[in-house]
Parts: sequence; structure tokens; C-alpha cells
Amino acid sequence: MFPHSIIKKLKSKIIYHVSSFCKRDYLEVRFIKDAKKLKIFYLESIKRSMERVERELLVHNKSYGIYSKDSVLVEGIEKTYWNVEIIDNYENFANNLVHWGISIALMNEEKIMSISYYIPFLDEFFYCAEEEGCFLNDRKITLSGSSKIVLGVGTKKTPERKLGSDILSIMYTACDRFNITVLENTSFNEKLSKLVMKETRGGYLKINNKIIIGNELAVNSISITKS
Repeated sequence: MFPHSIIKKLKSKIIYHVSSFCKRDYLEVRFIKDAKKLKIFYLESIKRSMERVERELLVHNKSYGIYSKDSVLVEGIEKTYWNVEIIDNYENFANNLVHWGISIALMNEEKIMSISYYIPFLDEFFYCAEEEGCFLNDRKITLSGSSKIVLGVGTKKTPERKLGSDILSIMYTACDRFNITVLENTSFNEKLSKLVMKETRGGYLKINNKIIIGNELAVNSISITKS
């Protein structure tokens, strides 16, 4: 495995390049009223961007596989692989809302080693790597010790969700915009939550098939209430 600093530079280059395509497509979305045409437009946008992403990643390190649910050019999944989401949060993208992003994670079956996430229209770049820390636009971030609960709901099935994206909800929690976030207990959410909370000195809890993350005092207060 090569150093996280190289991964960060590589992913930054890819993300900023792809974001220019995505921003252009995003501005076109408002003129597409038909749902079927919108879906086709979205998939074509994904395909164009993924071709570029895969070329860059495979040239840099051919030993890692690439996984993306929207890609038609995925290489075989290896023990360590790239998990790529060109447009994370399709609903917001399709509805011309700014809270969607481009995500590239390096992970294996056991854990996520690093993740980069860029929100083009807010110009926010989040990066987190094990034993290196979490950064927002190159500024290192840690969670506060406040026990005041500001709730963010990450699960896509919950009507009162704040952002509509689990990854983005975890990022926002790490930036102290939410003190507490409730997520569906999926393998990816668990791996990402553990990485981000460890590197930002946050709290992590599982209750009734839900993952609860946030600053340690707020998470501990929920743990005490539930026990």
C-alpha cells in the first residue's frame, strides 16, 4: 500500500477534474423534466466520469480493484480496492440541490483506510485517513466536547433526513455541524463511522440496528439513557 499523502494527491486530482463535468451536467439537470430522460442523462454522466476515474486509478496502481455500483468498467475486486461514487446523493443532484458529492474510498473487507469527498458547489473537500486524521479543506478537524444534541439523520429511509446521504452525514458530524447522527447499520457505514470517529476523537454506538455517532459526550449521554 502506498502512503496516504500520495492517495490524497491522486484522489484530489481525480475529484477536482470529475467535478467540472458533474457541475456542468448538474446545471443541465434543471432543463430535463422527464424522469426517464433524467435517469439516462445521469447514467451517461456517471459513465463518462467513471472512465476517467478508472484510467487514473489503474495507471497509478493496478493491484487494486475498483468498485462502483454505477460503473460498467469495474475491474475485479481485490482484497484492497477503490470504492467510487461519482455522484453520491442522486436525489439532490436530480432536484438541483447542492448537497451531493464525489467520493473515493480505499478499503478492504475489514475497514476503510482513507476517504476523500468533494462537494463541488460548496467547494468543500473532506479527507480522512487512518493514523493521519480528518481534514476539511486541509484544516485538521476534531470533535468538540459539547453534550448539547444537534441531530442529523443520515438514513435515506427517514423522512426528516437532513442531507439524504450517509457519507455526507458522517462528514458533517466530523465537522461538528451535527453533534449526533443516526445511521442505518450497514457494513460501509460501520467501517466509515469507525474510521472518522477514531480520527476525530468522537463517539460510536450501536443500538437496535442503528449506528449513532457524534461528539463523545453526546453519544455517551444517549448510551446512559438507553442502558
